[in-house]
Amino acid sequence: LENPLFDADFDRVGPWLARAFERMPVLEPLGIKQVICGAISYPPDGEPLLGPSGVPNFWQMVGVQVGIADGPGLGRELARWMVHGTTGVSVRAYDARRFGYIDRADVMSYGRVKGAEDHQYRHQTPLPTLERPAGRPYRTTPLYGRLHGKGAVFTQVYGWERPKWFPAPSGLPQQDMVSFRHTGWFDTVAEECRAVRERVGILDATAFAKFDLVGPDAAAVLDHLTTNNVPAVGRIGLTYLLTPQARIESELTVTRLAADHLYLVSAAAGEGKDREFFETHWPSGADADLVTRSMELGVLNVTGPEARRLLAGLTDADLGNKAFGWLRAQVITLAGVPNVRALRVGFTGELGWELHVPVEDLGTVYDALWAAGEPLGVADAGNHALDSLRMEKRYFTSRELTHDVNPDEAGLHRFVKIDKGDFVGRDALLARRAGAASGEEPYRWRLAYLAVEADDADVHAADGVYAGGRAVGLVTSGAYGFHTGQSLAFAYLAPQHAEPGTALEVRVVGDLRPARVLDEAVHDPMNTRLRA
Repeated sequence: LENPLFDADFDRVGPWLARAFERMPVLEPLGIKQVICGAISYPPDGEPLLGPSGVPNFWQMVGVQVGIADGPGLGRELARWMVHGTTGVSVRAYDARRFGYIDRADVMSYGRVKGAEDHQYRHQTPLPTLERPAGRPYRTTPLYGRLHGKGAVFTQVYGWERPKWFPAPSGLPQQDMVSFRHTGWFDTVAEECRAVRERVGILDATAFAKFDLVGPDAAAVLDHLTTNNVPAVGRIGLTYLLTPQARIESELTVTRLAADHLYLVSAAAGEGKDREFFETHWPSGADADLVTRSMELGVLNVTGPEARRLLAGLTDADLGNKAFGWLRAQVITLAGVPNVRALRVGFTGELGWELHVPVEDLGTVYDALWAAGEPLGVADAGNHALDSLRMEKRYFTSRELTHDVNPDEAGLHRFVKIDKGDFVGRDALLARRAGAASGEEPYRWRLAYLAVEADDADVHAADGVYAGGRAVGLVTSGAYGFHTGQSLAFAYLAPQHAEPGTALEVRVVGDLRPARVLDEAVHDPMNTRLRA
């Protein structure tokens, strides 16, 4: 536009100007020197869209609702991103690639629907896990109809509808309940967690980014791009992508299906940015291909003490520990469905398998699992339950793993193999370690695991952590551990306050609540149940 601003409309703003003059009389005689009257943009979630656009050398900083307040900081971070390849602080909430799931043909219509919704929500209290329903469902699995019919309440993860909790077993209506304090879903989710800890649960975990890295140089490519050793054939490993400045970019679960075939799984929102990381740092001349499989494979997490019994009746594969131990993988036939990638790994801390199934067969496998599991007390479980279970097991999510920290500050030392040779971020990490060891540049943060006396409200991301009345850190995520009966949280703290046993306080819904730093997972710290 030649002139994107509007003409001044004093009649419209007059009542508010009069109130301002009454409150600050010094303003009235000064007069109005300049008027800036412009449109307010409403992005789909109300946050700016920042970063690469997918077109070489074309960057974006759009959807900034409060330009005077946000413009300088966002401009600084965009400049750093363009020049150095990464920002100085995490801007994940603003990364334009968070909407990479939207088809090009839907951009305008989706933007209008969600923008109008953001206008409606703009001044509402942002209650934890509040859902915005406009433009949904957008991505669904073949299980959506089944699970909706069973009463599931859904959340959205990178466009995917993922079950959040299941009100029906408790006789509650099929509608979400959100508050800073415990609501009606609390007891229902407790039952979902009990099913997983004592019997067996099924979770629709399709909302992941999934890639096949294939070719003669596949292992060499991954070795160059990530921190950990590449697992042997049939094995599973956890590894990390680092920025050239040694900040955490992403977490990958790596399954080696063959010498020249690696299956990579990361957080759903990493689908675009992880692929872009691979393309940016791809070794010159490497003979391998990265193929996105996110829409082609559905995922079911079958987890709990009875998981092996449930699966054994549906496959000829040997599921015993000797043939199929923890952190191993096989391609099996399950319920008559071939080419199921069965990974003995999970996020609940129980015996279990992730079943990566051709998406067109997901319904067949789910129905067979449910039928075989009914005599064992099988139950559906949702995202609320998963959050509780993973907190008890001290498992991180992307909320703990951001550009703000390096792997040492996040406690990921064992997943970083410095001696394996060069990888992206290695030199910067060595320099950072040297600075910390010499005392010239001490680490600013350390990730801590907390037990919090939180009463009828649990800890949420961005809650403050205090020592002696002074702020010493910030919560990244929290949830109630139903099996262990305590509220749990992760927080980045000043290192001197992160030692196990340290007494702290966390501000929960305005009140300071006692907290204590823990030294290990409150559930199965020796991984006995995982290895059962």
